[in-house]
Amino acid sequence: MESGKVSTSVPSIEGYEEIVVEAVGAMARIHEIPYEKLNKLKIAVNEACINAMDHGNNYDPTKNVEVTFEYNNESLSVSVKDSGSGNVSPNFDEPDLDEQFELFKSMEQEISGWGLFLMKSLVDDVEIVGTEGEGTTTTVTILHEHA
Repeated sequence: MESGKVSTSVPSIEGYEEIVVEAVGAMARIHEIPYEKLNKLKIAVNEACINAMDHGNNYDPTKNVEVTFEYNNESLSVSVKDSGSGNVSPNFDEPDLDEQFELFKSMEQEISGWGLFLMKSLVDDVEIVGTEGEGTTTTVTILHEHA
């Protein structure tokens, strides 16, 4: 099948990440991505959208999340861009369970740090690029397995 690229945007409103996830499903079905890979991609894209809406755009409904789906014979990539500061420090390490448990017990701070680790464990590649003052783009990619 030919290469293709589709772009859209959604406002930073809780729940709108589901629109993007449904679009991922449609793109994957068109390109016959195996069900197991599709499910993992959907979870990773959902996480990327929530991160963009929350950390990048502070759930400001006037700030959009820009999403680009790109397919070629080798892969399906989904890029999710926020309108935040562009300052990133991607950490794909598994969060420290003892530290997370202490945070939970004390309720001093929100438990976090699992999103990037989760994305990296589900898809074939994760790339995070921040441009100061222009936002952060997270791209998740699955490789297309040829029959």
